[in-house]
Amino acid sequence: MDTLKQSQENSASRYLLFPVWAIAIGMFGFLLKVAAPLFIWVMCSFMLMAFLDPWYMALRRRGLPQFFSAVVLILISVIVIASFIYTFLHFSADVIVDLQESKKIFADYYHQLMQSVKGLTDGLNSLSGSAAAKDMVTGKPIPRVEVVEGSPFGGFLGETIRSGLGNAMTAMAYFFLWPILTFFLMLERDALAKVFTRGSSKPEQLGLIWAKMGVAIRAFFLGNLLLFLGTLPIFLLTFELFQLKSILTIALLASLLNAIPFVGAVLTGALPALMLLSQRLDATAAVWLYIVCALIHFVVANFVTPKILGSKVNINASAATICIVAWSLLWGGVGLLLAIPITAVIKILLEHSGHRWLVWLAALMSERIDRRVRLSMRWRRIKNAR
Repeated sequence: MDTLKQSQENSASRYLLFPVWAIAIGMFGFLLKVAAPLFIWVMCSFMLMAFLDPWYMALRRRGLPQFFSAVVLILISVIVIASFIYTFLHFSADVIVDLQESKKIFADYYHQLMQSVKGLTDGLNSLSGSAAAKDMVTGKPIPRVEVVEGSPFGGFLGETIRSGLGNAMTAMAYFFLWPILTFFLMLERDALAKVFTRGSSKPEQLGLIWAKMGVAIRAFFLGNLLLFLGTLPIFLLTFELFQLKSILTIALLASLLNAIPFVGAVLTGALPALMLLSQRLDATAAVWLYIVCALIHFVVANFVTPKILGSKVNINASAATICIVAWSLLWGGVGLLLAIPITAVIKILLEHSGHRWLVWLAALMSERIDRRVRLSMRWRRIKNAR
């Protein structure tokens, strides 16, 4: 039996698993891209359920009915989220006006730059006596760029924000369906637990897996909420010193983007720097503002975030960067914000999958890779000894 088992492990056919896994992952990614609104809706509902689960169970232990406990928590969540969205949209009207003015300023600046380049080119051609100068004198048409005034959220920015959500009506519909699905999941929590327990080969680990998922999700959102509230006054003061318009909305957006690991260093200062450049046409001030925003992100990400989140999320920088780019390509802005908690959930599932290659993949995603690999090797030796 041992010889047969060893021959199966050393067989070359086991390497066929790699292309099979690659094809399966590719097909699943295609499905996530095509049916993005559905998967985003289900994933957000699952995360909200995991986030509220400790308070839900605490209310039930106090003797409150399941229905009442779920309704209270869902209503509180909806009020908090709706209040944040209303506050952001209420103050974003000035930003939209500023963006329209910025587009006009950039268009005028572009035309002036083109005129300067054309004058320099004409001077060089007249000195060289080239045929190009003669063609320009004879009246050959000069290519022109026309700037069409439209939505400030058009083009690449608007496509990125709307990616994964469809149109505005679809996003609004799923926003109302999100708490409804979470409510039903909370009511059916016990029934779902029994189903997964009966269908799992390792039912004793299901409670641990669910607890780890809840800890990672709550650590990410609560930790980033504290970071958001802490960095908001810092960005307000910074933008006030640089005399930026609509500082409250820009500070809200910068604090939100600052919660994105690594990529947030680029996104946090991009919009404030561009708006400052359009207001003052001072490239030096815009560059300094961008550097200050990137420095704030660096300090928060490297000194404050580890103290708050600790090792509860437990994803290293390389895995986080790859997953942020991958989920943003699949789900746009929503994927950009949810990349870390989704990856943390997937990593926990891989750790408890029982498959050697999947466990090693989870170890490669961890912060302390060497420790995870040693634990995996020790677990394998114990399993083989049995």
